[in-house]
Amino acid sequence: MLALGAELQSRHRLAGKLQPEQRLHLTLDHLGDFGSVPHDIVRVAGEAASALAAGCAGFAVGLDRIVSFGRGDSSRPVVLRDSGAGPPGLREFRDRLWDALAASGVAGGPRSAFSPHVSLLYDQQVLAEEPVDPIRWQAQQWVLLYSVPKQPHYEVLGRWAFRS
Repeated sequence: MLALGAELQSRHRLAGKLQPEQRLHLTLDHLGDFGSVPHDIVRVAGEAASALAAGCAGFAVGLDRIVSFGRGDSSRPVVLRDSGAGPPGLREFRDRLWDALAASGVAGGPRSAFSPHVSLLYDQQVLAEEPVDPIRWQAQQWVLLYSVPKQPHYEVLGRWAFRS
């Protein structure tokens, strides 16, 4: 993924720095904006996640599009995302996760406008969507992260392995 990011930097003359490898993750969805960790939601989400992960086998992920997200922002994420033509496992898991969260009382649901993605870098330049050679891997776990406001790191709130 970082090689793709470096190639994009060169080809499009992007000034933004690549995300460090340890920050790379696939964002399935967004539970909300919180000033501090929402412990009640984390507890309920953890219970739903445990039940779901125990019954869910790992699945293939394939991301095959590059695009900039955001409008009018001075620093837009340049992301790798799924066009919808790849393996269905990611979409199916996201739907099952939201079903489990909703059954546990977590408000929200998959936003049709939200696209699961990996943020490679942030840049002022807007990149129109373009196809790339798919980057594929086997999902073996999922992690609930809290993005600390105005900080360059994440707090891991839970980690669940998929059934082998």
